[in-house]
Formats: sequence, C-alpha cells, structure tokens
Amino acid sequence: LNQIITVAMRTLNFYCMDHYLIFFAKIQNNPDNLRHYPLYEISPYNFNVNSQLYAESQHCNTFFYKKLIIDSFGNIKPDLFSSEFCGNIFQLNSLENLLSNRELSKYWYVRKDDILVCKDCEYRYMCVDSRTPKFTDGTWQLPCCSYNPYTMKFEL
Repeated sequence: LNQIITVAMRTLNFYCMDHYLIFFAKIQNNPDNLRHYPLYEISPYNFNVNSQLYAESQHCNTFFYKKLIIDSFGNIKPDLFSSEFCGNIFQLNSLENLLSNRELSKYWYVRKDDILVCKDCEYRYMCVDSRTPKFTDGTWQLPCCSYNPYTMKFEL
C-alpha cells in the first residue's frame, strides 16, 4: 500500500478506487501557498444541471462526498484547506480503516438542506460548493456566498 501511494503522490493529482476519489495535494501546508489556489466561485455560469447531481445532492454533499486530500507529507485531510488531520497515509495498515474514519467523512453527508441559508436557496441542488461547512451554534453554516436567496441576486 505504501509503495502504491508513494508512486501516486509523485505522479498523480488524484487516484480513484471503488468510487472514492483521493486527491494528492502537491503544495505545502502553508496559508501563503493556499492563497494562490482559487476557490470554486458560486456563479450561475458554474452550475451543472443534471439528474445525477440532483439525486446525489438529496443524500450527500456533492463536493466532499467520498473525497479526501493527502498532502505532500502524507497527512490525510477532509479538504485542502483544513488544518485537521485524520491520520497519515504512511502509518495506515488498510484503506478500509481510513475510509471508515468519522473525522474524514464528517462532511460527506452535510447536504445543502442542512446548511443555514443554503437550505433556502433555489440553486442548492445544482451548486457544487467547495467551501467547508462549519458546525456552529447547533447548525451547519458556510462563509458568505455570492448569491443571496432572500433577494434572489448574485453579487459577482
């Protein structure tokens, strides 16, 4: 396993196995480096309308579901910008143990219907959003969005 992962980290940006998508981050864990990687922008031009996405968004988070990040040190994270680590790829004895880690999968099932403001948005089932949800004051929340569902206007 370590040999496969080591080769993949040197040559690939992602690895797909049994419908799981594993990203290998080629950047260091430095906020200055992360700043140069643009976030997915919420815009009507980025929406993807299809029945598969609609169905998936009813049950899980369409961006985070079955994804993980492995940084250049082998640290496993739920997303690229997370400071939380869920283990290290070089210390694992099986991928099954990794994929059953609750810290890793905690964002997988945070649907737009569970997130404050997003739950009121008419675009919630076609919006693939890379912003990491935070659980605050008993509710899931996201940082400010460029769309306001209450005024029905984009602030681009």
